[in-house]
Amino acid sequence: MNQTVILGAILAVFVMSSLMMSPAVAASVHEFSAIALSFTDEFKVRISATTDIPQDSNDASYGYGVITEEAFFDTILVTTTHGGFLESADQHNSDDARWHNHYLTLTDDGLDNECAGLEVADISYDSPGDVRIHGENIVFDGARTLESVNPFTGAENVFQSGETIVAIISFDIAPVFTDGEITNICIDVNGLHPIK
Repeated sequence: MNQTVILGAILAVFVMSSLMMSPAVAASVHEFSAIALSFTDEFKVRISATTDIPQDSNDASYGYGVITEEAFFDTILVTTTHGGFLESADQHNSDDARWHNHYLTLTDDGLDNECAGLEVADISYDSPGDVRIHGENIVFDGARTLESVNPFTGAENVFQSGETIVAIISFDIAPVFTDGEITNICIDVNGLHPIK
């Protein structure tokens, strides 16, 4: 699959999910003013937003992600902030909204028909790297390969990134709960920055 087809598919998903869900975070957090990348044995990404990025956020759930050509939506390195549920080894409890990294897999198959657009199909409990916030800048990194477990099912998983970064995305997170248990994590992609 070439880069043009991949970016077209990403854009189509971006447009559809934006039409289906309303964003929960001010748009300025998702507007990128600069991006710097290095790509050796690991990702290193710096995103400059048009407003200060909070150190953590209990008022909104959102994040940024790296999409690689080979993996497409199968293996995305993300950094996120959210309260209300625990799915990372870096969180102290379910109310800990500190920024943390994951690898995840997305699907648009409509598992249980709970999400209008994309949702998380698999996610790493362990973090592939670190994240730092400096005013309007967020810097995060991650190893290209990660062995972990799914925090919701306990199943072992392995994530292997692609070789070429094709896009950076920003997204909102909308968890779905049934009887107090999280059943789905819906993802609304609302910012897309192709890497040329």
